[in-house]
Amino acid sequence: GPMESEEDEEEVWLFWKDSGKEIKSKSIRELAQDAKEGQKEDQEVISYYRYQLNLFARMCLDRQYLAIEKISGQLDVDLILRCMSDEDLPYDLRASFCRLMLHMHVMPVKYARLWSEIPSKIAID
Repeated sequence: GPMESEEDEEEVWLFWKDSGKEIKSKSIRELAQDAKEGQKEDQEVISYYRYQLNLFARMCLDRQYLAIEKISGQLDVDLILRCMSDEDLPYDLRASFCRLMLHMHVMPVKYARLWSEIPSKIAID
């Protein structure tokens, strides 16, 4: 029914201030589309956003839990997965979401598991 399709179509929106300090907003898909069509401002916003995602990914490296906690509050797993799998977005942007997913949500889990596999008592004979 129409109710279910609404969930699928939940859009990711970006907000930014332009040079005149005015707040602008646009869905990430619309930005990507207009950037593809050669809109300079949209290209710059998408590019800036991509660098920001890459920066966040680097901040999460080495399991920086403070960074991870802050950033994952803004960019949850669902949002990242949705953008990763959105074929309307450019490859490099999807790759940046992918990297963030890896560093923020996948790697820490892997290490958490490693630690739990270490026996708590080691007998030395």
